[in-house]
Amino acid sequence: MADNSLKWAQAHFSQYQHKYELYDEYYNGNHYTYQVLKEFRRILPDINSIMLEYVENLCPCIVDTFADGLQIEEFNSDNPAAEEFIAEYWKHSRMDNVSGAIHNNALLYGDAYVSVWFDENGSPIIRTEDSGNVAVRYDDEQENIIEAVKAWNTADGKLRVTRYLPDRIERYISKADTSIVPESLSELCQYNADGLAVVPNKYNRVPIFRWRNSNKNSKFACSELKPVVPIQDALNESVLHLLIGLKMNAFPIYYLLGAAQDIDPNTGQPKPIKVGPGSFLQILSEQAKIGRLEPADLSKFLEVQDAFTAKIARVSRTPMHYLLPPSGQFPSGESQRVAEAPLLGKIRDRQLSWGDVWEDVMSFVCEIAGIAPGYIECQWIDPTPHSALEEAQTEKTRTEAALNRKQVGMSDAMNLQMLGMSEEEIAENQDTLQVERSMMTDRMLQAAQSPDGLSII
Repeated sequence: MADNSLKWAQAHFSQYQHKYELYDEYYNGNHYTYQVLKEFRRILPDINSIMLEYVENLCPCIVDTFADGLQIEEFNSDNPAAEEFIAEYWKHSRMDNVSGAIHNNALLYGDAYVSVWFDENGSPIIRTEDSGNVAVRYDDEQENIIEAVKAWNTADGKLRVTRYLPDRIERYISKADTSIVPESLSELCQYNADGLAVVPNKYNRVPIFRWRNSNKNSKFACSELKPVVPIQDALNESVLHLLIGLKMNAFPIYYLLGAAQDIDPNTGQPKPIKVGPGSFLQILSEQAKIGRLEPADLSKFLEVQDAFTAKIARVSRTPMHYLLPPSGQFPSGESQRVAEAPLLGKIRDRQLSWGDVWEDVMSFVCEIAGIAPGYIECQWIDPTPHSALEEAQTEKTRTEAALNRKQVGMSDAMNLQMLGMSEEEIAENQDTLQVERSMMTDRMLQAAQSPDGLSII
């Protein structure tokens, strides 16, 4: 293991580790508002500390809304054996949940990683890796990963370092307690406590895969929260301003002029005047006047907050109705599609780039399992929103088309295939289909006669 491998890995960790921690803090609502709090405490030393901890955290909505549109439906392959194996592996390994976590991490941190290897039985296994623990290096020409380093601390304070190469995996541990990847190999020793220090890799590829969150024109990863964090800080400060305004100016302030205050004989200080429900105020001076300062108009604070929320929606391309529910009718139909078009564009861009990574992962899984992967294609669930009315109208259109095909003499088998049934499903259900053909014809006639298609039962 050459020293330069440690140096580039050390440079990566020192550059990105604090960013991963920052975005993780903001996602979980631990925002850096210390300077604002310090200023408020100077002005109002007795202010409620719990109130100052309140934040209007929009960061999870930014990440989760994006991630919700990235759901894998299935994998297709020109090798039926590979397609069947992938479907079973995906279900058995609960990859729906794993893939969701990977997409969420990539959007939150800018990077997500998995390692793919085999267990003690020789079966392929996909392990998600902490984004802050992995660094990868690419080939300058082909954009393939040619080396990866994983570094993490053990419970006893030592640093474990694993280097992944196309032909081997090298395992190291620090000689002394440390949390920083060293520059020199002399500070590490080979690790073989639970296996070989050098593990042969016969697959001629680095078994680390990366999901990089970037747009089409960038090779650098970027968290979805990077442009959001500064505006989130401004939003939090505006919320604190509102809370302080509520405490100081939400209720009218009364004042008394021209009357001497009662003096407390014990303290020698004026007695405080208490005004509230059920209280009685006695004023002996005829020249005394009572006045009132009206509550401040706090609506401007809300307008400022809405403006910051709109800026967050713009820079993140998140539909505004996810961040700030409309006061009137919720957008539907065409207006919703227009509002979600920028987000859908981002989702489809990630489906293209991240689909390639998933295809590489599942191809390697097949290779470990001893199955020829063939040409694998990742299929995503359509993220486009659809209303119940639109789905009913689409179903009515399909049913009318099926009725027209039947009336012009198309066979039932061909008609059912065009409605989505496979040849195998038709053959396996001939008896049931024979009984239901007349019922289907009746339903098609009812749908054709229905003005909106919603009376289909």
